[in-house]
Amino acid sequence: MTKQLTTLLLLFCVTINYAQERIPNQGKVLHFKLPINGAHVLNLTTREGTSTLADGSFTISLRLNDTIQVSHLNYHTKRFVFSERHQSMENWSIFLDELTNELDTVEIKSHDLTGMISTDSKTVGRVLNKDSIAQMYRDLAYQKSNKSFGRDLEKPPLVIVDPTGGPSVGGAVGVPFRFKDLELRRELKSKTDFPTKLIRELGIQYFTKTLNIPEEKVHHFITYCQFKNIKSLYDRNDIIKLIEILEQESTEYLKIKD
Repeated sequence: MTKQLTTLLLLFCVTINYAQERIPNQGKVLHFKLPINGAHVLNLTTREGTSTLADGSFTISLRLNDTIQVSHLNYHTKRFVFSERHQSMENWSIFLDELTNELDTVEIKSHDLTGMISTDSKTVGRVLNKDSIAQMYRDLAYQKSNKSFGRDLEKPPLVIVDPTGGPSVGGAVGVPFRFKDLELRRELKSKTDFPTKLIRELGIQYFTKTLNIPEEKVHHFITYCQFKNIKSLYDRNDIIKLIEILEQESTEYLKIKD
């Protein structure tokens, strides 16, 4: 009798230990039937994570009741709890919904022009004649071409020739400055857009529920953390290190009084 109780107790302990042990689990991240490459699969319980391969597959260590978060820049973030149903499946799939960009409303004014001068000259009224309509089309073509990037670069550089000053000095220095300005603008826009991209990647609930950051302060918190080079980590796809920094800095950030 004592031997049987000992055996049952041993089996019970082994069962509990197995249930608590995290084991590798395989799955796939899909959009409908299409695999999603480069999605981040994070175990928020252990702060461990991985990324999906080209076929959408991944392997991550889990146990019951671990919280999983799956995110991708182009898809809605999904979070769920690893359940017995997932544990019973050899391979399981996570389906993400694609983000859709809503375009601003564009107002189109009706003008009844066909593009044929002979026809349009009869429909635009007595004030305009064929020559004026032709000029309208030429002006329109010029405006379109004038919007193209680099038109100013077609102008020859101003060259100042000083016979007493040695070789002529070109005035093309404006071109590098133009590119430098564009580069700075592009870098500034990237930094400005970064908080929104990071929130989309990790999900707003990660900041408000996991880090306890008030929703109205999430953007400010991300900006506050940028001195830790979190944007560089994001660009290098080092999400795990980035999350570690966010968690460390959130404690100090919450101590700051308004």
